[in-house]
Amino acid sequence: MCAELGAGRATLVLRKGGIAEKSRRGFTAAHREFFLFPSHFHERPEDLRHVAAPNRVAAAVPRQALVELSLHAAVAELAEITDLEVARALVPHQSLTLEAIERRFRYRKPGIAALVLRVHHLATPLAIPNLARYDVCRSWVELPQYLVFERAEPVLDDATFGARLNEIRAVLGTG
Repeated sequence: MCAELGAGRATLVLRKGGIAEKSRRGFTAAHREFFLFPSHFHERPEDLRHVAAPNRVAAAVPRQALVELSLHAAVAELAEITDLEVARALVPHQSLTLEAIERRFRYRKPGIAALVLRVHHLATPLAIPNLARYDVCRSWVELPQYLVFERAEPVLDDATFGARLNEIRAVLGTG
């Protein structure tokens, strides 16, 4: 999903919340700004819309010694979705297939969280050790140190991002 956000093909992430989350209420936004951590934990290539079959990521990607953080995101909108039709209407703005959205929506308690992200490419990616404790089913990975970056360029220009945000807000009923 990071690749889709970084390429500007997705602006929205639909989250249920990981099993290792402290809150059993589902997804919560622990941070308003964060790095996108490129993980393939629980990723099923067949659940991703934009990835052509021959280019799909293997289900079991070996863990590398270092992980490169090249994307930074800021939360522009967060909404809890309790209507499956609303979640379905958001398909064009995110990376999951309709089937994957429906499966996640219905898992345990019906509902899903919509997280609209303003994504930026870091001018110089940051490399950090890829610790085994990052390989868990959770939404947030707490990094061992405070990471600083000098410059980041938005993936989408202001007008394009603003238009997408307005479209999403119209679907969510928050705009």
